[in-house]
Amino acid sequence: MKKILCLFAIVFCSNSSNAQNLIQNSSFEYYAGTCYCGGAMMGAGAFDDNTVIPSQHKIDNWYTFITPDYFNALCAVTVTNGVMYNEMGNISPKTGTAFVGFIGSCGSILGEVKEYIYQQLATPLIGGKLYCMSFYVSLADASTGAIEKVGAYFSNSVPSLNTSLYINVIPQIENQNGIISDTTNWVQVQGCFIANGGEQYLNIGNFNSMSNSNLLILPTNYTIASDYPGYAYYYIDDITLIDQTTVGLTELAKDNGLEVYPNPNNGSFTIDLKTKSQIIITNTLGETILNQSLEIGKQNLSIQSKADGIYFVKVTDDKGFSSTKKIVVQK
Repeated sequence: MKKILCLFAIVFCSNSSNAQNLIQNSSFEYYAGTCYCGGAMMGAGAFDDNTVIPSQHKIDNWYTFITPDYFNALCAVTVTNGVMYNEMGNISPKTGTAFVGFIGSCGSILGEVKEYIYQQLATPLIGGKLYCMSFYVSLADASTGAIEKVGAYFSNSVPSLNTSLYINVIPQIENQNGIISDTTNWVQVQGCFIANGGEQYLNIGNFNSMSNSNLLILPTNYTIASDYPGYAYYYIDDITLIDQTTVGLTELAKDNGLEVYPNPNNGSFTIDLKTKSQIIITNTLGETILNQSLEIGKQNLSIQSKADGIYFVKVTDDKGFSSTKKIVVQK
């Protein structure tokens, strides 16, 4: 009954490509013993092998709340041209040969029940440092629902499920780009945050009630889920966490005299212009967030409606000379 019972882009800045990923077994490639593919779903493996006594934990570094699934092309799963097939649909791994599936919404099946994966980081996060995270998700074909609120929560200890069987917290990283309904491509969820210090557990899933998850009901041709409106099952792969303090904030001084403050900021900041200038602000994907002309002097700007992360402020003066400043937005 398990399933039928829910470039800080990170396209990092160029220097970040050499930074260390703090996530262990970040694309779920490593497992203990044989590649166990039991569990309730065709081609899906449990995180624990209960066929042996004592039960053996299988997926290196990763643990679960409820029962997410493990998919690996090395297991007994149908693979054609790199595409892995299972009861919930088909997709190629984002990275390597493996990925994980979890329930983001049970819809009418089990109400608020949701699934999560978590791991203990090798070392706790350091207070005051800026960390940037990225992971990729894709909605399974058989899903009858799609949600927006997929995120990551960093905690000092392992959190607990509430009485409704989901983790009710405010995640540091949460999807900001609308409902994730793509069943063909991997969709990136990303963001940056400043650690309080001591956070040593990473938890990924949906930390919201159904009413706050922005649930979209979808049709499906799959009988496995067609009778359960709002059932949102996601694949996840390629998880990255970078200490961006050394590869990002150290570059903030390289601004050719351009003054933007405060930095980091909450999306509202001041820019001090010596001449009339054209201002263009872009995100790490190169998308233009703001484009306008400003007069000489101190000008207040706001991009508070945009997601936390890294942005680039390019100022071109009336003689055609340009300077670019990197800013960190953290609300």
